[in-house]
Amino acid sequence: MAFESKREPGKMFGSVYRQRRFDGYSGSAQPGETNENEHAEPKNLSGDKDAPADIVAAHGLAHSVTYNHDHNGGSHKVSAQFEDGHTHSSDHASAKEAIEHGSRLAWNDSAKKREKYPQDGAESEEKGFEAPNLVM
Repeated sequence: MAFESKREPGKMFGSVYRQRRFDGYSGSAQPGETNENEHAEPKNLSGDKDAPADIVAAHGLAHSVTYNHDHNGGSHKVSAQFEDGHTHSSDHASAKEAIEHGSRLAWNDSAKKREKYPQDGAESEEKGFEAPNLVM
């Protein structure tokens, strides 16, 4: 059984549900298109817009940092996304500056650093233990 659209005669549907859904849709503006503030840029609350420490203090550490390097054009861009929805973009003259900027957004000194323990002076070395020779 086929169901014909009332909005566009001649358009057929195999389900009355699909036909009614199609007829119920109007080509008017969607809800997000009428609200000017919904897609607005977030306000930058810090004084210096490119200071990573201020951005991290306001929004926390970035969970995603993307680097775009155009070595021929001399453009190095950093884009960072934060858990609160804030996004940050910046341009740099060198790749080194861009990487340093991005690393400050995603990592700071207050975050716990994992210590690497040297193998020298391990308890097994002090007691004279040796690894067994497993190859025969």
